[in-house]
Amino acid sequence: MTDSDIPEVRGRRRGIDVAIALLLIGLGVWLRLAGLGRDSFWLDEIYSVSLANLSGLGTVVAVFLFDVHPPLYYLQLNAWGLFGHGDTWLSLNSVCWSTATLLAVFFGTRRRFGPTAGLFALGFCAAMGSEVYFANEVRMYAMFSCLVVLSWIAADRLRADYRFRIALPLIVLLAILAATHSASLIAASGALLYALPPGNMRQMRRWLPTWIGIAAVVGCTYLPWVINAGVRHIDHAHTASIQAASQTVGGWIIGYGDAVSAPWARPAAAVLVLLGLTGAAATVPRLFRVVACFIVWPLLFAAVLSAAVQPIWLDRTFAFCAPFVAIAFGTAAGHFFDQRGRTVNQAVVYAGTGLIAAAIVLGGWLAYVQMRTPYKPDPYREVARYLDEHAKSGEIIYAPAGETFWGVSRYLIGPDWGSILKVHDMDEMNKLKKWRRISALAGSNALTRFGLMPETRHLESFRVPVFTGTSPLPDLQAVTAIWLITTEDVPPSELPLCSDRYPEASVFGRLYVYRVPCGT
Repeated sequence: MTDSDIPEVRGRRRGIDVAIALLLIGLGVWLRLAGLGRDSFWLDEIYSVSLANLSGLGTVVAVFLFDVHPPLYYLQLNAWGLFGHGDTWLSLNSVCWSTATLLAVFFGTRRRFGPTAGLFALGFCAAMGSEVYFANEVRMYAMFSCLVVLSWIAADRLRADYRFRIALPLIVLLAILAATHSASLIAASGALLYALPPGNMRQMRRWLPTWIGIAAVVGCTYLPWVINAGVRHIDHAHTASIQAASQTVGGWIIGYGDAVSAPWARPAAAVLVLLGLTGAAATVPRLFRVVACFIVWPLLFAAVLSAAVQPIWLDRTFAFCAPFVAIAFGTAAGHFFDQRGRTVNQAVVYAGTGLIAAAIVLGGWLAYVQMRTPYKPDPYREVARYLDEHAKSGEIIYAPAGETFWGVSRYLIGPDWGSILKVHDMDEMNKLKKWRRISALAGSNALTRFGLMPETRHLESFRVPVFTGTSPLPDLQAVTAIWLITTEDVPPSELPLCSDRYPEASVFGRLYVYRVPCGT
């Protein structure tokens, strides 16, 4: 009988493991809260909070009109927003999803690779730059990562007991993924590859029909979202390249903020990730399928889609891969601690464990610095503060682009400033084919009754009117100046302004504010 077989020893070790797990979870939550409230929301987050600040039906309609992603993330944020629409409360949604990812990584790795591996994986994930970064974005990526890790756990259960009934949690999770992100097919295909029947050829032939049935059911849930994403063009994505891949992979470790600005940092981090994953898979052969299906395959699949269909490569598309890097590193570290530690000098074990702990501490420090370093490019709160200080009676504020209007209104008036469907330029809305279809199908009376019909293009809640849209502004004879807010350093000449003379802009990140004088 070894010491580990003695009940008292097992109980003491279990108590130590629980204490370490709680400490690491506490570290992870603290890092994820470190940047809360530092910056105002940026463009993508303004989409999230504006779409979620509607009724459930309004959220679905607005997503259909304005966004490339499916509506599920926005609907759950809509439900979260029933308790408040402030920045801090809405940001906590992503923090909670990211914390749930920590728990899923810990329990999933513990179940598959052992308790020591679970603790190390939890430590790596708690301090991982990408995970901390996206926990501070009011976007779907923290939720998406959690769902993919849960899908891995469900797929692992299926491989242990290959029956269609056991596959139901995996099918449900992948269906939820489909309704969460436009590129969810990349993650789902990795989970289905992982769930391929194990064993020899005879066993594979026996279970392959079950896998095909599972894949067919999952495919049906993805078809509408794949079609929807396929007909939309993502103008800010790019094709796969060595530079793009190194930026993405390196960011899993050091994040994507501005805290680490050296041009060599992310390529160097990417090399460390690749070497670490290669070593982990070589050390623990059971990791090979995890690394291949949830890290290597998504990158290859996205590269093919970017070349064959349209560019879709974005760092955030692969945010769900980062927890699996933590799982791989943690499992390799746990294997060294549990297996090699019995055959090598204990001093080596302690030194190796110290190096691993130092790596987690260093990662945590980098994540903390990232969270305390401003990086969001659209400071709507600062623009609103500037307008509040300088806009005078007789002037108007004009944000032609809808998303700019939403962001400025949120910080100028408040998070409950209004509905992006009710406050909209009708001429702009009528340019949308999808809106014309909805209007023809439902009718204006029904749209008005459900709060989906534009009623005005300006707000009177601030001390001066705030306008949006590109159709002609009302009578400007009594207006002394227009505060124009755009994302361009040279405003379009077709904007309906009172003058074609632009003074020098006040620049706030990617936002330009002009005070255009009228009547002079």
